[in-house]
Amino acid sequence: MTYEGGFRYSGVHSNVQDARNALECAAANDIAIVCVGTGKPYESEASDRQTLRLPEVQERTILETAEQCKNTVVVVFAGGAIEMSAWADKVSSIVFAGQPGMGADEVLADLLTGILNFSGKLSETFPLKLEDTPSMQS
Repeated sequence: MTYEGGFRYSGVHSNVQDARNALECAAANDIAIVCVGTGKPYESEASDRQTLRLPEVQERTILETAEQCKNTVVVVFAGGAIEMSAWADKVSSIVFAGQPGMGADEVLADLLTGILNFSGKLSETFPLKLEDTPSMQS
């Protein structure tokens, strides 16, 4: 297993070489896992997100990785729905991890490697895009 960071959580590529290394790593492997999401910079209690979309650098990373590796798994860490219309049909799997807290890294690794079985079900429906939500209807 190889790790290459493609972007900083702050929303910018860590640097062009890191992004290039991450894409080369994806191209050289059978499976690529891209972890994305929101968090303190984008959402927190007592405030609303301005958009359901991920930061542009994260969406671009998903799309570029999926071009390099047909088996791209996207793991989303977020407190609510994420608009996935720009990339959902380009990746092989999407895992919604929510905001799992301590110890989640080990459980997620066990799930992604098949040691544990995905058995949870979402209690909500995710719109493909914001316009699919009832609140956007005129």
